[in-house]
Amino acid sequence: MGIWNGKCPDFEARRKQRRSWVYSGREARESGGRTSDFNMDSKAIFLALAVLAGPSASQCQSLGATPPAAKHQQREQTTFASDTNEPVQKPAEVPDEVLQILRDNLGRGVVNCIENDAGLTPQQVPASWFVASEIHLDGRGEVDLIVRPQDMIQSQSLNRCLFGAHAVPFWVVGQIGSKYELLFNALADGLRILNSRRNGYRNIQIWSLTAVTLTTSTLKFDGYQYRLSDHKKKDKP
Repeated sequence: MGIWNGKCPDFEARRKQRRSWVYSGREARESGGRTSDFNMDSKAIFLALAVLAGPSASQCQSLGATPPAAKHQQREQTTFASDTNEPVQKPAEVPDEVLQILRDNLGRGVVNCIENDAGLTPQQVPASWFVASEIHLDGRGEVDLIVRPQDMIQSQSLNRCLFGAHAVPFWVVGQIGSKYELLFNALADGLRILNSRRNGYRNIQIWSLTAVTLTTSTLKFDGYQYRLSDHKKKDKP
């Protein structure tokens, strides 16, 4: 039972199971229930899986095998920029539930601009103002989204309020079962999905530019959303 069969295990299935443990614990806390039994049981189960399932993803790669997640990562766009140098290669539809998340997340300054220039309320902002790209942050079971404003070319397009001088807002939306949750959003010059992980989710890097500096930030998943993990600023070459 503890002997490896020579095949790479399904790491996505493991992460999906771990995700269900995380959110089960979260629901228990929100409902005022006890989480101690859940935490102890889940840790014991996860330890057993780690022992019995065979090598890690990195060990599989060293043995010449490609973990299932790597195949998906190779086909997905992982780098996005505020300008047209890194356009969304495979635009995806913005679901109604995600559109509502975006509407609710629009900042006060942007809201004022939308109301004054476009004559719209945030709840009237259409899905055409945004473009999404599918990404698998936590395995292949659920499809997550990277969303940014749609570049409508025309300088006077109604969604120009969403664009900064050289940066744009990025929203990272995770699919949790049949629902979506906002995991992270920020105004940045670019965003990159990394292969390294924390709590099953791939780490994220964003960067911002000024005339003289480049600021790079790394964000890692804490079990609920992405949090700042590392922040570096240096002079531009």
